[in-house]
Amino acid sequence: MESCICCNREREGTSEFCGSHRMAYENLLKGFRAWRSAIPSMGAHEFLSKVLEVVGLGSWAADVAKLLLSDGSLAERFADDAHGD
Repeated sequence: MESCICCNREREGTSEFCGSHRMAYENLLKGFRAWRSAIPSMGAHEFLSKVLEVVGLGSWAADVAKLLLSDGSLAERFADDAHGD
């Protein structure tokens, strides 16, 4: 069993995340895409930093945002995913 890159839960399918963290990642991506269409100059790092300031942010989303911010290659991939690459 391979573990989620955020926690010790089992990964879901081919994802690097468990089901809860995968859903949080996908929701963050949707949010980033929406922000990028409104503010094209906003990068992934700035978006994720702002997300972490949101009052009431869920713990799953916070886990993913922190992980992406702490790992440059993951943050790059997040930005690439937002473009559909």
